Amino acid sequence: MITLHKGDKELLESVQSYFKVGVVRVTNFNSVYFQVTRIEDINKVIIPHFINYPLITKKAADFELFKMAIEVINSKAHLTKAGFEQLIGIKTFMNKGLSESLIKSFPNITPVDRPLVKSIDIQDPDWFAGFTCGEGCFHVQIAKSNTTIGHRVLLLFKISQHSCDTALLSSFVEYMKCGLISIKDKDPVVTFTVAKFQDLVSKVIPFFKEHGIHGKKRLDFADFCRVAALMESKAHLTEAGLKEIREIKAGMNFGRKNI
Repeated sequence: MITLHKGDKELLESVQSYFKVGVVRVTNFNSVYFQVTRIEDINKVIIPHFINYPLITKKAADFELFKMAIEVINSKAHLTKAGFEQLIGIKTFMNKGLSESLIKSFPNITPVDRPLVKSIDIQDPDWFAGFTCGEGCFHVQIAKSNTTIGHRVLLLFKISQHSCDTALLSSFVEYMKCGLISIKDKDPVVTFTVAKFQDLVSKVIPFFKEHGIHGKKRLDFADFCRVAALMESKAHLTEAGLKEIREIKAGMNFGRKNI
């Protein structure tokens, strides 16, 4: 299952068209999801795809557990008490784990060991571009400063994940040859950030112009590039230029109403 903002319905429809299985539906919470539920489709299409094109985030471990669960179902063992409890044991360390109601209902379940993700090497630049389409953010920040016009403009490229993927995000620094990693003290979140303007215009922007951003995020990337061009021309140091950047920023990300 893949869930995105409802503005990315076209993107998920292209995923459904690529796999030729599953359905795409819009929810009541401004989101849209692509879902494959038929066991036959999972066995013949989904699992072979991710065996041929391995995951490299923590989802790689979830995928291995998912395969184990499908094997239980394929053998019809899930129709027995022991098999059903085996599924609960597998689910214990998948994704967000068991709900409180399941924990109360099955207090003595023996969880399976969560597989270790051995490799986090990025083999394909299109993987990084695709990961950014789903998880990245192109952000324009305007803050008060002691400059002549009283404000400064800062461009930020960010990708955030659960802290269990710290090693993966740390590898982005080496892969992109720029950026830094930050971890929140209270929340289990790690963030890869590129804030240095020269790195953005010489590395980040050229990378995504070559490898592409899809979905509604392509519009945010286009606006991000517009602001970068204004900053390169020093327009952000003028009242007119700052006003234009404010207008661009207002229509980016969550401010984008018409897609």
